[in-house]
Amino acid sequence: MHDDLKMVKSISERLGAQAVIGVLPISWSDSGIKWKNYRNKESCLISEQELVKKSETVSEFLLIDWKNEGLPNSFDDRIVVDFPDIDVPLIVFGGLSEHEQMQAVLKEKQVAAIAVGNFLNYKEHSVQNFKKSLNSMSLRLADYETKYTLL
Repeated sequence: MHDDLKMVKSISERLGAQAVIGVLPISWSDSGIKWKNYRNKESCLISEQELVKKSETVSEFLLIDWKNEGLPNSFDDRIVVDFPDIDVPLIVFGGLSEHEQMQAVLKEKQVAAIAVGNFLNYKEHSVQNFKKSLNSMSLRLADYETKYTLL
């Protein structure tokens, strides 16, 4: 997506933006939110203009806290707090292992969902325990307004 926005736009036009999720391996730094390029192992600042341009071709952004992925209770919520307020729901992943942390992230306006990986494998009944603790949380209602017109 970062290298060939025209290809992503072509896919989005053919299949519909609802079928395309933009994946952004990012991290927070004092200078701003940085995107990790896994091919050349470098990080660069990601601008709001660039995100707005990308947002026209996707239904959601999957934000991966690549620095904290796999580390228990370490998701850096500054990624979500400082992420530009663009009209695209966010799914967050990386370092989310405790239900209190998940509840805090889910209260952020732009966050539509969270993703949890291997942390569900290390405790007995972990899925049931997460469901139970998150089920008791009062969540905001989903907002399904879209900038796209239905045919």
